[in-house]
Amino acid sequence: MNHAPHFPTRFTGMADTFPVKTEEPTDLEVGQVLFSVKDGSPVWKYLLVVSFLGHIICFAGPFPGTMSDKEIWEATAALHPLVPGEWIIADGVFKSIPQMFTPHPMPEDDETGRLIRWNNILAHYRARVEHINRVVKYHRMFQSFRSDVSVLEAAMKITVHLSNIELQRFPRYWPYGPWSHFD
Repeated sequence: MNHAPHFPTRFTGMADTFPVKTEEPTDLEVGQVLFSVKDGSPVWKYLLVVSFLGHIICFAGPFPGTMSDKEIWEATAALHPLVPGEWIIADGVFKSIPQMFTPHPMPEDDETGRLIRWNNILAHYRARVEHINRVVKYHRMFQSFRSDVSVLEAAMKITVHLSNIELQRFPRYWPYGPWSHFD
């Protein structure tokens, strides 16, 4: 039920994390744990795994801004068990994780452009998780979150579930294959 023309079998979806900015903590140690150099502010991170249809199939968080995507994936392994031969598409920061399919490094002698084309195909599908991340993280409530982390956790859970209902009712991506996708 979850396929794409370039990935007709063995691929479940795409994974990525996204940050939610939060106010500067009053506790210096907490501030250091939440501060993300990439985002330039204190953040909580969330993990999403999205199917080829754009449905959220795994969601986890919050995690401190200093945690790497790899550490988050490994900490949530029980939430996304993979069978042998099953793959998840992800960006390069996941490259050292088994069963993660990431872009190929670009050699200097790729005269045919074969790897460039392949990486572009991969980016086309991986963009789906970025689109869904955007649906969730740009909800007005999360623009600069100011509350307790338990409130953030509850608000994010509600937002993810309601977003997923909307994504299932109004699909963003066409299904592939002769299977019934919307039963």
